[in-house]
Amino acid sequence: MNSQKLSGAVSCLAAILILAADKIFAPVCNGTMELANGGECMMRCHYYGIALFLFGLLLLAESVLLFFGTHDFKLPVVIIITAVLILLLSNTSIGIGICAKAGMMCHKTALWGKIGAVLAIIGAGISLFVHKSQMPQAN
Repeated sequence: MNSQKLSGAVSCLAAILILAADKIFAPVCNGTMELANGGECMMRCHYYGIALFLFGLLLLAESVLLFFGTHDFKLPVVIIITAVLILLLSNTSIGIGICAKAGMMCHKTALWGKIGAVLAIIGAGISLFVHKSQMPQAN
């Protein structure tokens, strides 16, 4: 298995982990907040879960392209950027954020999202590192 296929497989595994965590084994809760006017709205973790799922789908598509496509320097960089966006998503001051209560289910979802994002960065890094080492050196 060449480095591109290994990188695509690791990144694909990361994307599947993120998607499965969000929808199967660590979904965000369906809780609502009561507004001052008496109405209710979804908590921020609901929107975090939607965004995480969409970024997971994007990461999956990028990984499949890397696995089956020709070696290109740009695609692993795009995967790393997507993974960094997944990492920033759970940060309250930059991204959507998650609930402040430590016992809420969204903390587990965010943890699995971060694990998947780091795994995708490692996978894409494999391709970049091997690609860089195979480039001819200029004298």
